[in-house]
Amino acid sequence: MSVAHPPAIDTSYLERLREELQDDDPDSGDAIAELMGLFVKNSARLEAEFNEALDLGDLDALADSAHQLVSASAWIGALRLSGIARLVEDEARRGVFASAQTAVAAAVEEISRVRQALERLEAAPR
Repeated sequence: MSVAHPPAIDTSYLERLREELQDDDPDSGDAIAELMGLFVKNSARLEAEFNEALDLGDLDALADSAHQLVSASAWIGALRLSGIARLVEDEARRGVFASAQTAVAAAVEEISRVRQALERLEAAPR
């Protein structure tokens, strides 16, 4: 039996953010597309940093990378991922390697879901 997850991206959040940004600067272009692209790029880097930190047993580095993911994912409406990244950060700061490692596995899975959702959003007509 598979577990049902909430949507990877809160699209209503992205739409509100898009409207706010366009209200502030109508000539800003699509800043949301730029944020989405930055997320894809940065999440790949953070995922690699997670793996390296786990390989080295460096919980401080793991916590720092997770903290970056908390913010990056919240900015694009990936609230479940933000929560998982917060768990990685908290467990790493507490020094609980096994729990942090388990949370990293969940984060990596959710990063994949978020990337897929972003690809679908990019392909969707506006």
